[in-house]
Amino acid sequence: MKLRSAALGFFLSVSVAHGQHLVFTMITPATAPLTISSVASSQDYGFQSLTLLNHSDKTVESVLFRVTINGEVVDGGRAFAVLEPGEIKTVNVFLGRMSALLQRARELRLGVGRAIVTVDSVDFSGGMQWTRDDQPAQDTPVRPAPVPER
Repeated sequence: MKLRSAALGFFLSVSVAHGQHLVFTMITPATAPLTISSVASSQDYGFQSLTLLNHSDKTVESVLFRVTINGEVVDGGRAFAVLEPGEIKTVNVFLGRMSALLQRARELRLGVGRAIVTVDSVDFSGGMQWTRDDQPAQDTPVRPAPVPER
């Protein structure tokens, strides 16, 4: 039994060392006027298309996306898509070439690499823009003020 366990452990460690596995997901900042509700991958792109929901009261004209692995930017680009308020639409974005993502995961020595697509900015009709850079870099909990003793 111990020999089988050792052999299985060796096989699993070798398979992780020689091949990377990628997981594709999304993060939408809480204040973003647009939500990524799902991602679709293809053989060539980690993010072939994204399903977007415009939950603002303005018409979206384009969206700038960022793709990261392990916190490091590996790709990004702008998708030109008109979304009316409340509209949901699947948009081809062709982000994150699989070969580049796998190579970066290999360089970082990640057995399982997590590729994340994030909304960086949204352009609205009429020239208005929402930008992620306008938001706090990290969530800082608000601490209640101390209650004075009587």
